[in-house]
This record gives sequence, structure tokens and C-alpha cells, in this order.
Amino acid sequence: MRAIPTSDRRTRPRDEGAILPIVLVCSVVLALLVGGILTYIMTGLRYGQVVEQRADRLAAADGGMRYAVERLTLGASRICATAGGDSIDPPDTNGTTVTVTCQQVGNGFDDTNGWALILTGDETPPAEPLLRTQSGASVAKLVGGPVYMDRLAFATSAPLEFRYSQLLYTDSNCDATPAIPANVSFDSTSLGLACTERTWSRAADPDGMFSEPNIGPLPTNPNPVPTFVGGCKVFWPGHYTVTPALGSYNYFMSGNYLLDGVTVDVKQGKVTAGRAAADGSDGASQRVPNTTCNAARNADKGTGVTTSGVTFYMQNGARFEINAQGTLEVLRRKQGKSYVSVHVLDDSLTWNENVISQGPGTNKDMVMHGLVWAPDARITFDEVTNVANGQLLGGAVVSNIDLRSSASAVGFIIAVEPTDLSGKIRLDSVAELDGITTTIRSIVDYRPTTSYTAVTSWRVLE
Repeated sequence: MRAIPTSDRRTRPRDEGAILPIVLVCSVVLALLVGGILTYIMTGLRYGQVVEQRADRLAAADGGMRYAVERLTLGASRICATAGGDSIDPPDTNGTTVTVTCQQVGNGFDDTNGWALILTGDETPPAEPLLRTQSGASVAKLVGGPVYMDRLAFATSAPLEFRYSQLLYTDSNCDATPAIPANVSFDSTSLGLACTERTWSRAADPDGMFSEPNIGPLPTNPNPVPTFVGGCKVFWPGHYTVTPALGSYNYFMSGNYLLDGVTVDVKQGKVTAGRAAADGSDGASQRVPNTTCNAARNADKGTGVTTSGVTFYMQNGARFEINAQGTLEVLRRKQGKSYVSVHVLDDSLTWNENVISQGPGTNKDMVMHGLVWAPDARITFDEVTNVANGQLLGGAVVSNIDLRSSASAVGFIIAVEPTDLSGKIRLDSVAELDGITTTIRSIVDYRPTTSYTAVTSWRVLE
């Protein structure tokens, strides 16, 4: 037998088992590499999900903002300009819930501006309608512009059509589907119904809507004596406790008037109150000719929005009645942030008493270029001839309204005449997904009577 060399016996035992540590080291290194790669991949996947969700929220918030701006441009959602603001509800996008809140910021216009009709329902019994149409005419009564009703309560024996309009109403449950009469319609320029849970209330309530416009200086000089310019009887601003004795042709000089407990009966005569601004700055123009009084009108010193036009302040049951062969046109006067034609100062008139009425008889017309503020009273139109193609052009805030116009009335009974008033509205579009929100905020310049909308800022808030 061959003997093993001494050197072989010494070195071989040192090599035995070396492969195991090497394998273990390689396994650990590979495990660390694989673990790191998996961690990197998982982090990337999670980050990708975060980025994807943020992109979804951002896109949804952007879509909600564009929706809201479009609604403003189309003339709807003027509730954004009411006291305290409100919300616009765009459709949910990318599985996210989108809410847009809006409110006026800074000074610009009163929250009644741009509304054709605001029906407060004050003191009106629940069984009584807020908007009534009467006559057998087949031609629809036309209302042009946004309308608010404290509750949907119609009595329409004649067709009623809304144009350039959105009908906003108050309901404790805005998820319910409301019912409106079959002869009440919206044309293609309108956006139909919108609901809010907020209720009508006066300015003192921070959650209320439609604050009272500014009250200008009230005249104290009692019952000024009228003068004559040719065949035109000219009246002057003052505190009237005696009913003005109208002639066949009448002109009320631009300024503020306080009618105290008197009924102004316009019958078989023409009345023009105030002139449009001589420099055209108020955008108004006389619609009913009264040529006999043109010289008096031209001598009127109304040159700008705060010196032209007339505001009739009324108290203690004062009212206007337009009867056979009578016409009344009141050019608007700027009071603070509103153009106002008639402003009732107290609650002496109730829901079934008219602040303005057009009684029976033919060949009569009435045009109010500025706001009519009488939230406790009613307006009644009867036998409207529509020479002026519109009766309320600056909007009206009344408890309820009765549109009894005749078949010959084929133009707008109520519409919105453009003004120079503008302001800013802030829109916040909030998109929520899995408890995380993304907000886009925009500031837009807005003109309530023309729906002109211009976005001045657009930024993302996290």
C-alpha cells in the first residue's frame, strides 16, 4: 500500500466545507439585492398609485372648476353672488366626489343684481301661489333671466316660458324631484331648475340671501310745487305726503323721491321719471316716447349714474296704479351697488296688496329700468300692451306676482337690462378620493346682468 504524503494529509482538511459559507454569503447578498429591488418596486408602485390618485383628483377638481365657470358664463348659478355664497354641484369625475363652493369677494354689486325675479313668499299663505298667470292667451308670458322662488308654487292658467334663465328654489330636501305645471317651460337658452336648502331672509341673517339695497339720502322738502315746460308738467324731488296731481304729460326730474302714504294713479297720461345718463354711462335708454316732455328731460342735469334717473322711496302704503291710457316709465338711479327704481322702506304693504298694479283698461304700459324692492308686497300686471317690450327691466323682489297680461302682450314682461356693475367671485373646486382632497381656487371677474365672466387666477391648493 502506497503511503499518503505528509503534505497532502496537512492541506486537504483545510479545504473541506468551504463551499457552504460561500453559498450562504451569496444567498444573503442575493436576498438583499432581491429585497432591495422588491422594496424599490413596491415603493414605485405605491408612488405611482399616489401620483395616479392625485392626477385623478386634480383632473376632477379642474373639471369641476371649468363646469362652474361655464355655468356662470351661461347666466346660471347667480346664487354665488348672494350673501354667504353657496355651491355648484358638478358631476363626479374619475371616481372622485367634486364640490364647488362660491361666494362674492370684495365690493362690486348687490346680491339682487342680475335676477329677473325674486319671489320671497313673505307672509303668503302656503295655499297661495307665488307666481300666477291668467288669461286665455295661447302666447306664453315671457320671463327673461334668473328667477328665485322661496317655494315652487305656481297657478298658471296661461303658458309661462323662461328664457336665459335658471329657476332657483328653496327646499328642505334637494334630492326630491320637484313637479312644475305642464304649461311652464324653459327654452334652449335656459338651465332649468336648481335647488338650495338656504331660505330667503334679509341682510341681518348671515345665512340668508338677497340683502336690501343701499338707501340713498331721503328728501325732506315737503310737497314741492310743480312747474311747467311748455305742455309738460314737471315735478321735483321731495317728500310727498299729498298725491302728485298729474297732467296729460309729466316729467319727474332726476333724483330721490319719498312717497308717503299716497297712491299715484297714472291714467290718461304719460309719466317719465328721470333721464338716462347724458354721457351714456348707465347704459339705459328711454323706451316709451313722451315728446311733449323732451325739453324738460333735456334740461335735466342728470349726467352720470349717481345723478341721473329716479328712485321712488315708498312708505305707509304708498303705491303705483297704471290704468286706462296711462304710461309710466322710471329710468334707473344708482344707489350704492344697485340701480333702483322703487324701494319700499317698511312692511305696510302685505302679500295681497300691490305696490304696482296695472288695472283693467287698454293702451297702457309701464317700464321700470331699475330694481323694484318690495319683499312683502305683490305686483299685478293686467292688460299689458308691451309697447316697451318689457315692464320690469331691473328685476323685482316681491312676495308674489300676478301676470294677467292680455293676448296682445308678446314680448318680455320681465327681463334683465345690462348695467355697468361688476365684481369678483371666488370659486373653490374640491375633489375628494379615499379621504384625501385636492382644491383648485379661482377668482373671476363677473358682471351679473350680462354674465360676462373672466378668470383672473387659477391655482392648486393641497
